[in-house]
Amino acid sequence: AKNPNDQSGGASGNTTLTKDEQGMVATMQREEEEFKRAEQILKSAILSNPELSGFANQITIDRTPEGLRIQIIDQDKFSMFPSGGAVPYERARDLMLMVGKVVARLPNNISVTGHTDGTPFAAGSSRDNWTLSTERANVSRQYLVQAGVDEKRVARIAGLADRDPFAPDPKDPRNRRISIVLLRQSIPPVDVTPSSAAPVNPGGIEP
Repeated sequence: AKNPNDQSGGASGNTTLTKDEQGMVATMQREEEEFKRAEQILKSAILSNPELSGFANQITIDRTPEGLRIQIIDQDKFSMFPSGGAVPYERARDLMLMVGKVVARLPNNISVTGHTDGTPFAAGSSRDNWTLSTERANVSRQYLVQAGVDEKRVARIAGLADRDPFAPDPKDPRNRRISIVLLRQSIPPVDVTPSSAAPVNPGGIEP
């Protein structure tokens, strides 16, 4: 009779990984630890800063198949940019610089994406939300580089207008946001799906 503990025989029982597979697993594990560390550093940096801790709910961090996603989002009483503009307010600039300092510590390439709400420009305007979201993404890239991120690590910038909303209501201010993704260097596991975005300062955590 075959020893039930013997997994050496037959393809179905062979769980030995090749060197390439072992290397991929090790890279994925190392990368996940780096993501966790970056998340904790960013949370601590914001919550320990008296000038920025009140804006902790404007930053959400989650995982996507692409990598670690950091989003700076608008709220009713906080806007990153003036309406229709691409020059950030001072607090938004400070948040971007702080995020950039954390992102600069990791080797991953990044993507920067701008999003708007569904409010259209006036009829006849030469600009629209596609233009605006792209401008805001590019300005955000510039602040990340200013904070120390190597420009060569910027894999892409994009403006998605209102086509990828954060909330279902097209006028919800949270739809206006900047998404910064630390792109995975390894192939993500099959069970990695976008997690629910949680604010840096969730219930129970006081600045």
